[in-house]
Amino acid sequence: MRTPVAARVPGRRPVSGILALLILFTAWMWVSSLWALDMDLHLEGCVLFTKYVVLVFLIERLVATESALTLFAWAHVGGCFLWAWLGYTSGMGGRLELNVGPGVADSNTLGLHLVTGLAFGGIMLVGLSGRRRLLLLLMVPFILNGVILTASRGAMLALAAAGLSVLAFAPRMRRSTVYAGALLGILLFARLAQSDVFWERMSTLLQIENVQQLDPSAEHRFEIAQANWKMFLDHPMGVGFKGNAILSPQYVRQDLLTRGQRSAHNTFLAVLIDEGLPGLLIFLAMLWWAAIRIFCQKRLDREGLPASLGVYRAAVAGGLAAYAVAGFFSNYVTAEVVIWLLALVSVLDGLTAAAMARVARPAASPEPAPIQALAALPVARWAALHPGQ
Repeated sequence: MRTPVAARVPGRRPVSGILALLILFTAWMWVSSLWALDMDLHLEGCVLFTKYVVLVFLIERLVATESALTLFAWAHVGGCFLWAWLGYTSGMGGRLELNVGPGVADSNTLGLHLVTGLAFGGIMLVGLSGRRRLLLLLMVPFILNGVILTASRGAMLALAAAGLSVLAFAPRMRRSTVYAGALLGILLFARLAQSDVFWERMSTLLQIENVQQLDPSAEHRFEIAQANWKMFLDHPMGVGFKGNAILSPQYVRQDLLTRGQRSAHNTFLAVLIDEGLPGLLIFLAMLWWAAIRIFCQKRLDREGLPASLGVYRAAVAGGLAAYAVAGFFSNYVTAEVVIWLLALVSVLDGLTAAAMARVARPAASPEPAPIQALAALPVARWAALHPGQ
């Protein structure tokens, strides 16, 4: 059978599902430049997502081994620890607000980013082996404390979603350890969550019987969401990057505007208004693709998938679950961390396939035992001298 060209050319790989969908989403953004409300803002978004295409390509090519994936994970956890340490030492009263990175300039976004780092650090602490885990004993409590300091309701719900996803997708052979770690994490959370500001904001999550019971901030989010839906009905093909903020004076009450505008407080509504229904469908397809691939990877645990890969799979699943849940409370369209997570799903696909090939190879073609190999030498020599007999 002839070997496919892609398999014979060194370094050549097919385009992954997430890269293809991200290219499609970015191409649609460039097409929608024809009717964008603000060309300068829209071009900014087009260029940003074009860079994200390059970023996914680079992550898929450079994070090609499990050791590289481990370094990537440690870098993410270390960065979150640094941000949490800055918050801890800042002495800032009230909610933690830090402008610490690209696109991370408010408490909600900071909280989401720290939750993804906590998903990685927590599962690595209880799921991996080695002395390096001792560092995580220092980092994880500070990262959890950083999430609490943001007092973000969306981040708290994201944390719950991340925890459940990590438990669901943790490797089978580490399940009991992960459950024990989750219990310790809950106890640590109860110890750290002592702020009155935090509990005042969290208490409003239970006030959902009707809109009148919501605090002003949550009630305003409902009003803005209703206005966002009207924007979409009037502009089903989108209005361009950050167009929802430009349209807001026409749909949102004046007292809810900040400097004359109000951005969407929902990731999915922001995509729906800015990029229209086609853009939202592609955006949802990226998240759906990641979910399907993670489920497929999970099914391989019973066939001998290494536990270490299952650990990173659970971390990525927790991060994506956090993003999806937090996205209902804030606009994270440009959050770079989700691009990392989607790219890591593709990376795990490749590492999982290679690991399963190594697991299956001995069963398919077992190596002969040394004694059997020596006994077979005379037979092989006789067959060579007497062909056809």
